[in-house]
Amino acid sequence: MEPSGRVVLSREGVKLVRKGSLSIYNKWILDATPGLKPGDVIRVYGIEEGFLGVGFYETYGAIGVRFLTRVDEPVDEHFLKRRLRAAAERRRRMGLREFYRLVHAEADQMPGLVVDYYKDIAVVQSSCSGFDRLLTTLAEAIADVLGVSQVYVRNDARSRREVGLPTYRGRLLGEGDSRTAIREGAATFIVDVLKGQKTGFYIDQRPNRVELEQYVREGDKVLDLYSYSGGFGMHAAMMGAEVTFVEESPIAMELCKENAKLNDVEDRCRFMQAKVKEFLVRDEGKYDVVVIDPPALAQSQEQLGDAVKTYFAVNTSALSHLKTPGVLFTSSCSFFVSQPQFRKVILDAFKRVGLKPYFMGRARGPSPCHPIDPKNPATAYLKAYYILAEEA
Repeated sequence: MEPSGRVVLSREGVKLVRKGSLSIYNKWILDATPGLKPGDVIRVYGIEEGFLGVGFYETYGAIGVRFLTRVDEPVDEHFLKRRLRAAAERRRRMGLREFYRLVHAEADQMPGLVVDYYKDIAVVQSSCSGFDRLLTTLAEAIADVLGVSQVYVRNDARSRREVGLPTYRGRLLGEGDSRTAIREGAATFIVDVLKGQKTGFYIDQRPNRVELEQYVREGDKVLDLYSYSGGFGMHAAMMGAEVTFVEESPIAMELCKENAKLNDVEDRCRFMQAKVKEFLVRDEGKYDVVVIDPPALAQSQEQLGDAVKTYFAVNTSALSHLKTPGVLFTSSCSFFVSQPQFRKVILDAFKRVGLKPYFMGRARGPSPCHPIDPKNPATAYLKAYYILAEEA
Protein backbone atom coordinates (compact mmCIF):
# COMPACT_ATOMS: atom_id res chain seq x y z
CA MET A 1 0.00 0.00 0.00
CA GLU A 2 1.28 3.41 -0.97
CA PRO A 3 1.03 6.26 1.56
CA SER A 4 -2.34 7.94 0.96
CA GLY A 5 -2.35 10.77 3.44
CA ARG A 6 -0.46 12.47 6.22
CA VAL A 7 -0.58 13.22 9.92
CA VAL A 8 1.24 15.92 11.83
CA LEU A 9 2.55 15.19 15.31
CA SER A 10 2.98 17.57 18.21
CA ARG A 11 6.38 18.28 19.69
CA GLU A 12 5.79 15.59 22.31
CA GLY A 13 4.87 13.08 19.61
CA VAL A 14 8.01 13.96 17.67
CA LYS A 15 10.12 13.43 20.79
CA LEU A 16 8.65 9.94 21.19
CA VAL A 17 9.39 9.05 17.56
CA ARG A 18 12.93 10.34 17.94
CA LYS A 19 13.36 8.14 21.02
CA GLY A 20 12.24 5.09 19.05
CA SER A 21 8.62 4.69 20.12
CA LEU A 22 6.58 2.98 17.41
CA SER A 23 3.08 3.37 18.89
CA ILE A 24 1.98 7.02 18.97
CA TYR A 25 -1.14 8.02 20.89
CA ASN A 26 -4.03 9.94 19.36
CA LYS A 27 -3.40 12.86 21.68
CA TRP A 28 -0.08 13.59 19.95
CA ILE A 29 -1.74 14.05 16.52
CA LEU A 30 -2.27 17.74 15.69
CA ASP A 31 -3.61 17.34 12.16
CA ALA A 32 -4.56 14.60 9.69
CA THR A 33 -5.66 14.41 6.07
CA PRO A 34 -9.48 14.51 5.94
CA GLY A 35 -11.11 11.19 5.11
CA LEU A 36 -8.34 8.94 6.44
CA LYS A 37 -9.53 5.50 7.50
CA PRO A 38 -8.01 3.15 10.11
CA GLY A 39 -5.38 1.02 8.41
CA ASP A 40 -4.40 3.58 5.78
CA VAL A 41 -0.68 3.95 5.16
CA ILE A 42 0.30 7.55 5.91
CA ARG A 43 3.32 9.81 5.95
CA VAL A 44 4.17 11.17 9.37
CA TYR A 45 5.39 14.72 9.86
CA GLY A 46 6.49 16.77 12.83
CA ILE A 47 5.04 20.20 13.52
CA GLU A 48 8.46 21.72 12.83
CA GLU A 49 10.73 18.86 11.72
CA GLY A 50 9.09 17.90 8.43
CA PHE A 51 8.98 14.26 7.23
CA LEU A 52 9.56 11.66 9.96
CA GLY A 53 8.53 8.40 8.31
CA VAL A 54 5.67 6.13 7.25
CA GLY A 55 3.16 4.22 9.33
CA PHE A 56 -0.40 3.00 9.71
CA TYR A 57 -3.18 5.40 10.67
CA GLU A 58 -5.05 3.81 13.57
CA THR A 59 -7.50 5.60 15.96
CA TYR A 60 -8.83 2.31 17.41
CA GLY A 61 -8.32 2.66 21.13
CA ALA A 62 -5.67 5.14 22.27
CA ILE A 63 -3.19 4.49 19.44
CA GLY A 64 -3.23 6.99 16.58
CA VAL A 65 -0.20 5.90 14.52
CA ARG A 66 1.79 2.67 14.22
CA PHE A 67 5.18 3.95 13.07
CA LEU A 68 6.86 1.55 10.61
CA THR A 69 9.81 3.10 8.80
CA ARG A 70 11.81 6.32 8.50
CA VAL A 71 12.02 5.79 4.73
CA ASP A 72 9.35 7.10 2.36
CA GLU A 73 8.30 3.73 0.94
CA PRO A 74 5.18 1.61 0.34
CA VAL A 75 4.13 -1.02 2.86
CA ASP A 76 3.85 -3.95 0.48
CA GLU A 77 4.95 -7.55 0.03
CA HIS A 78 8.59 -6.51 -0.43
CA PHE A 79 8.51 -4.48 2.79
CA LEU A 80 6.88 -7.32 4.75
CA LYS A 81 9.32 -9.96 3.49
CA ARG A 82 12.27 -7.76 4.38
CA ARG A 83 11.07 -7.38 7.96
CA LEU A 84 10.13 -11.06 8.24
CA ARG A 85 13.50 -12.24 6.94
CA ALA A 86 15.30 -10.02 9.42
CA ALA A 87 13.18 -11.43 12.25
CA ALA A 88 13.80 -15.01 11.09
CA GLU A 89 17.54 -14.42 10.96
CA ARG A 90 17.48 -13.15 14.55
CA ARG A 91 15.78 -16.37 15.67
CA ARG A 92 18.22 -18.54 13.76
CA ARG A 93 21.08 -16.71 15.44
CA MET A 94 19.43 -17.49 18.78
CA GLY A 95 19.59 -21.18 17.91
CA LEU A 96 15.81 -21.58 17.72
CA ARG A 97 14.45 -24.11 15.29
CA GLU A 98 11.25 -26.11 15.86
CA PHE A 99 8.99 -23.41 17.28
CA TYR A 100 9.39 -19.79 18.26
CA ARG A 101 7.88 -16.32 18.03
CA LEU A 102 8.91 -14.95 14.67
CA VAL A 103 7.57 -11.42 15.14
CA HIS A 104 7.32 -9.76 18.55
CA ALA A 105 5.59 -6.50 17.64
CA GLU A 106 7.73 -3.40 18.30
CA ALA A 107 10.82 -5.47 19.06
CA ASP A 108 10.82 -6.59 15.41
CA GLN A 109 9.75 -3.18 14.05
CA MET A 110 6.22 -4.42 13.29
CA PRO A 111 4.10 -2.74 15.99
CA GLY A 112 0.74 -4.37 16.60
CA LEU A 113 1.75 -7.71 15.05
CA VAL A 114 2.66 -11.11 16.49
CA VAL A 115 3.62 -14.15 14.41
CA ASP A 116 4.26 -17.52 16.06
CA TYR A 117 5.83 -20.50 14.29
CA TYR A 118 5.14 -24.16 15.10
CA LYS A 119 7.14 -26.50 12.84
CA ASP A 120 4.92 -26.44 9.75
CA ILE A 121 2.29 -23.90 10.83
CA ALA A 122 2.43 -20.14 11.41
CA VAL A 123 -0.12 -18.09 13.33
CA VAL A 124 -0.74 -14.37 13.01
CA GLN A 125 -2.19 -12.14 15.73
CA SER A 126 -2.84 -8.50 14.95
CA SER A 127 -3.93 -5.59 17.12
CA CYS A 128 -3.43 -3.17 14.24
CA SER A 129 -5.99 -2.27 11.57
CA GLY A 130 -3.20 -1.77 9.05
CA PHE A 131 -1.91 -5.32 9.36
CA ASP A 132 -5.53 -6.53 9.34
CA ARG A 133 -5.86 -5.15 5.80
CA LEU A 134 -2.67 -6.93 4.72
CA LEU A 135 -3.43 -10.39 6.14
CA THR A 136 -3.49 -12.22 2.80
CA THR A 137 -0.25 -10.60 1.61
CA LEU A 138 1.27 -11.18 5.05
CA ALA A 139 0.33 -14.88 5.02
CA GLU A 140 1.94 -15.35 1.61
CA ALA A 141 5.08 -13.56 2.76
CA ILE A 142 5.29 -15.70 5.92
CA ALA A 143 4.90 -18.91 3.90
CA ASP A 144 7.67 -17.79 1.57
CA VAL A 145 10.07 -16.84 4.39
CA LEU A 146 9.41 -19.81 6.70
CA GLY A 147 8.39 -22.48 4.20
CA VAL A 148 5.29 -23.41 6.24
CA SER A 149 2.36 -25.22 4.67
CA GLN A 150 -0.35 -23.38 6.61
CA VAL A 151 -0.91 -19.89 8.03
CA TYR A 152 -3.71 -19.11 10.48
CA VAL A 153 -5.04 -15.93 12.03
CA ARG A 154 -6.08 -15.61 15.70
CA ASN A 155 -7.58 -12.14 15.86
CA ASP A 156 -9.87 -13.10 18.73
CA ALA A 157 -8.02 -11.54 21.67
CA ARG A 158 -9.94 -9.65 24.33
CA SER A 159 -7.78 -6.59 23.68
CA ARG A 160 -9.25 -6.29 20.17
CA ARG A 161 -12.81 -6.28 21.49
CA GLU A 162 -11.92 -3.63 24.05
CA VAL A 163 -10.77 -1.15 21.38
CA GLY A 164 -13.54 -1.95 18.88
CA LEU A 165 -11.64 -4.14 16.42
CA PRO A 166 -13.57 -7.14 15.04
CA THR A 167 -12.66 -10.57 16.40
CA TYR A 168 -12.27 -13.71 14.32
CA ARG A 169 -10.05 -16.74 13.73
CA GLY A 170 -9.41 -19.01 10.77
CA ARG A 171 -7.04 -20.27 8.11
CA LEU A 172 -5.41 -17.74 5.81
CA LEU A 173 -3.40 -20.10 3.63
CA GLY A 174 -2.95 -23.84 2.94
CA GLU A 175 -4.83 -26.96 3.94
CA GLY A 176 -4.48 -29.56 6.66
CA ASP A 177 -4.80 -30.16 10.38
CA SER A 178 -4.68 -27.19 12.75
CA ARG A 179 -2.76 -29.35 15.22
CA THR A 180 0.92 -30.17 15.36
CA ALA A 181 3.37 -31.54 17.94
CA ILE A 182 6.45 -29.75 19.28
CA ARG A 183 9.35 -30.88 21.46
CA GLU A 184 10.41 -28.79 24.46
CA GLY A 185 13.11 -30.12 26.76
CA ALA A 186 12.11 -33.61 27.88
CA ALA A 187 8.43 -33.17 26.95
CA THR A 188 6.32 -33.20 23.80
CA PHE A 189 3.23 -31.01 23.42
CA ILE A 190 0.32 -30.96 21.03
CA VAL A 191 -0.43 -27.45 19.80
CA ASP A 192 -3.89 -26.64 18.44
CA VAL A 193 -3.61 -23.25 16.77
CA LEU A 194 -7.37 -22.87 16.25
CA LYS A 195 -8.88 -24.21 19.48
CA GLY A 196 -6.00 -23.47 21.85
CA GLN A 197 -5.47 -20.28 23.83
CA LYS A 198 -3.55 -17.36 22.29
CA THR A 199 -1.84 -18.85 19.21
CA GLY A 200 -1.96 -22.38 20.61
CA PHE A 201 0.91 -22.37 23.13
CA TYR A 202 2.61 -19.98 25.54
CA ILE A 203 6.03 -19.81 23.92
CA ASP A 204 7.24 -17.04 26.21
CA GLN A 205 7.62 -19.36 29.22
CA ARG A 206 9.72 -21.95 27.35
CA PRO A 207 13.06 -21.47 29.20
CA ASN A 208 11.29 -21.23 32.56
CA ARG A 209 9.41 -24.50 31.95
CA VAL A 210 12.58 -26.33 30.92
CA GLU A 211 14.38 -24.95 33.99
CA LEU A 212 11.84 -26.65 36.24
CA GLU A 213 13.34 -30.01 35.26
CA GLN A 214 16.41 -29.09 37.37
CA TYR A 215 14.44 -28.66 40.60
CA VAL A 216 12.11 -31.67 40.51
CA ARG A 217 13.08 -35.01 42.04
CA GLU A 218 11.47 -38.36 41.43
CA GLY A 219 8.47 -38.78 43.72
CA ASP A 220 7.98 -35.04 44.33
CA LYS A 221 4.41 -33.79 44.51
CA VAL A 222 3.93 -30.84 42.15
CA LEU A 223 0.99 -28.44 41.89
CA ASP A 224 0.60 -26.72 38.51
CA LEU A 225 -1.88 -23.83 38.77
CA TYR A 226 -3.38 -22.26 35.63
CA SER A 227 -1.83 -25.23 33.87
CA TYR A 228 -3.39 -24.74 30.40
CA SER A 229 -2.13 -27.73 28.35
CA GLY A 230 0.27 -28.84 31.09
CA GLY A 231 3.37 -26.82 30.19
CA PHE A 232 5.15 -26.73 33.55
CA GLY A 233 3.65 -29.84 35.09
CA MET A 234 4.46 -32.05 32.12
CA HIS A 235 8.16 -31.30 32.56
CA ALA A 236 7.84 -32.23 36.23
CA ALA A 237 6.06 -35.47 35.38
CA MET A 238 8.83 -36.37 32.93
CA MET A 239 11.24 -36.13 35.88
CA GLY A 240 9.18 -38.62 37.87
CA ALA A 241 7.00 -36.25 39.88
CA GLU A 242 3.36 -36.73 40.76
CA VAL A 243 1.58 -33.72 39.30
CA THR A 244 -1.78 -32.08 40.00
CA PHE A 245 -2.94 -29.89 37.11
CA VAL A 246 -5.52 -27.18 37.86
CA GLU A 247 -7.18 -25.53 34.86
CA GLU A 248 -10.58 -23.88 34.43
CA SER A 249 -10.98 -24.36 30.66
CA PRO A 250 -12.44 -27.75 29.64
CA ILE A 251 -10.76 -27.53 26.22
CA ALA A 252 -7.36 -26.86 27.80
CA MET A 253 -7.87 -29.67 30.33
CA GLU A 254 -8.61 -32.17 27.57
CA LEU A 255 -5.44 -31.05 25.79
CA CYS A 256 -3.51 -31.46 29.04
CA LYS A 257 -4.77 -35.03 29.38
CA GLU A 258 -3.83 -35.71 25.77
CA ASN A 259 -0.30 -34.40 26.40
CA ALA A 260 0.04 -36.62 29.47
CA LYS A 261 -0.89 -39.64 27.36
CA LEU A 262 1.49 -38.57 24.60
CA ASN A 263 4.35 -38.36 27.11
CA ASP A 264 3.33 -41.63 28.83
CA VAL A 265 2.96 -40.02 32.27
CA GLU A 266 -0.80 -40.43 32.81
CA ASP A 267 -0.26 -42.60 35.87
CA ARG A 268 1.55 -39.74 37.61
CA CYS A 269 -1.04 -37.04 36.83
CA ARG A 270 -4.19 -35.75 38.52
CA PHE A 271 -6.43 -33.44 36.49
CA MET A 272 -8.62 -30.90 38.25
CA GLN A 273 -10.90 -28.76 36.10
CA ALA A 274 -11.63 -25.92 38.49
CA LYS A 275 -11.06 -22.27 39.25
CA VAL A 276 -7.72 -21.88 41.01
CA LYS A 277 -9.14 -19.86 43.91
CA GLU A 278 -11.83 -22.46 44.63
CA PHE A 279 -9.39 -25.37 44.32
CA LEU A 280 -6.92 -23.84 46.77
CA VAL A 281 -9.69 -23.28 49.33
CA ARG A 282 -10.88 -26.88 49.34
CA ASP A 283 -7.63 -28.76 48.61
CA GLU A 284 -5.83 -30.14 51.66
CA GLY A 285 -2.69 -31.31 49.87
CA LYS A 286 0.90 -30.26 50.47
CA TYR A 287 3.34 -30.07 47.58
CA ASP A 288 7.11 -30.02 47.10
CA VAL A 289 6.80 -27.65 44.14
CA VAL A 290 4.07 -25.12 43.33
CA VAL A 291 3.77 -23.33 39.98
CA ILE A 292 1.69 -20.17 39.57
CA ASP A 293 1.38 -19.00 35.97
CA PRO A 294 -1.84 -16.93 35.66
CA PRO A 295 -3.05 -14.96 32.65
CA ALA A 296 -2.52 -11.20 32.56
CA LEU A 297 -4.54 -9.78 35.44
CA ALA A 298 -4.01 -6.10 34.55
CA GLN A 299 -4.93 -5.21 30.97
CA SER A 300 -4.75 -1.48 31.77
CA GLN A 301 -3.40 0.92 34.37
CA GLU A 302 -6.91 1.18 35.82
CA GLN A 303 -6.86 -2.54 36.66
CA LEU A 304 -3.53 -2.40 38.48
CA GLY A 305 -4.92 -2.18 42.02
CA ASP A 306 -7.22 -5.17 41.64
CA ALA A 307 -4.47 -7.16 39.91
CA VAL A 308 -2.01 -6.62 42.77
CA LYS A 309 -4.64 -7.79 45.26
CA THR A 310 -5.30 -10.93 43.21
CA TYR A 311 -1.60 -11.74 42.82
CA PHE A 312 -1.19 -11.39 46.58
CA ALA A 313 -4.21 -13.59 47.33
CA VAL A 314 -3.20 -16.35 44.92
CA ASN A 315 0.44 -16.42 46.05
CA THR A 316 -0.53 -16.40 49.72
CA SER A 317 -3.03 -19.21 49.28
CA ALA A 318 -0.63 -21.26 47.14
CA LEU A 319 2.21 -20.88 49.64
CA SER A 320 0.01 -22.41 52.33
CA HIS A 321 0.09 -25.61 50.25
CA LEU A 322 3.88 -25.66 49.87
CA LYS A 323 6.04 -28.02 51.93
CA THR A 324 9.23 -26.66 53.46
CA PRO A 325 11.75 -26.63 52.10
CA GLY A 326 9.91 -26.33 48.81
CA VAL A 327 10.16 -24.57 45.47
CA LEU A 328 7.77 -21.90 44.25
CA PHE A 329 7.63 -20.65 40.67
CA THR A 330 5.47 -17.56 40.33
CA SER A 331 5.03 -15.22 37.40
CA SER A 332 3.18 -12.21 36.06
CA CYS A 333 2.64 -11.42 32.40
CA SER A 334 0.88 -8.13 33.20
CA PHE A 335 2.89 -5.27 31.71
CA PHE A 336 1.23 -2.77 34.06
CA VAL A 337 2.56 -4.67 37.10
CA SER A 338 6.22 -3.70 37.33
CA GLN A 339 8.94 -6.08 38.43
CA PRO A 340 9.47 -4.21 41.75
CA GLN A 341 5.73 -4.27 42.41
CA PHE A 342 5.53 -7.98 41.71
CA ARG A 343 8.52 -8.73 43.90
CA LYS A 344 6.88 -6.79 46.75
CA VAL A 345 3.69 -8.82 46.31
CA ILE A 346 5.73 -12.02 46.66
CA LEU A 347 7.57 -10.79 49.75
CA ASP A 348 4.28 -9.72 51.34
CA ALA A 349 2.79 -13.14 50.62
CA PHE A 350 5.76 -14.93 52.22
CA LYS A 351 5.49 -12.67 55.24
CA ARG A 352 1.77 -13.37 55.57
CA VAL A 353 2.27 -17.16 55.72
CA GLY A 354 5.41 -16.97 57.87
CA LEU A 355 7.89 -18.41 55.38
CA LYS A 356 11.36 -17.21 54.40
CA PRO A 357 12.08 -16.75 50.66
CA TYR A 358 15.40 -17.56 49.02
CA PHE A 359 15.27 -16.12 45.52
CA MET A 360 17.00 -18.60 43.23
CA GLY A 361 18.86 -16.08 41.12
CA ARG A 362 17.55 -13.20 39.07
CA ALA A 363 14.05 -12.47 37.87
CA ARG A 364 13.27 -14.60 34.83
CA GLY A 365 11.91 -13.15 31.62
CA PRO A 366 10.50 -14.55 28.39
CA SER A 367 12.07 -16.81 25.79
CA PRO A 368 14.75 -15.07 23.67
CA CYS A 369 12.34 -15.12 20.73
CA HIS A 370 10.37 -12.46 22.65
CA PRO A 371 13.14 -9.84 22.48
CA ILE A 372 12.91 -6.76 24.67
CA ASP A 373 13.25 -3.36 23.05
CA PRO A 374 14.22 -0.78 25.71
CA LYS A 375 12.62 1.95 23.60
CA ASN A 376 9.27 0.12 23.68
CA PRO A 377 8.78 -1.02 27.30
CA ALA A 378 5.62 -3.03 26.59
CA THR A 379 7.88 -5.72 25.10
CA ALA A 380 9.20 -6.38 28.65
CA TYR A 381 5.95 -7.67 30.13
CA LEU A 382 6.90 -11.04 31.68
CA LYS A 383 8.60 -11.34 35.05
CA ALA A 384 8.94 -14.53 37.08
CA TYR A 385 10.86 -16.00 40.02
CA TYR A 386 12.01 -19.37 41.25
CA ILE A 387 12.06 -19.22 45.06
CA LEU A 388 13.11 -21.73 47.70
CA ALA A 389 10.79 -21.48 50.68
CA GLU A 390 11.84 -22.37 54.23
CA GLU A 391 10.40 -21.89 57.68
CA ALA A 392 11.09 -18.38 58.98
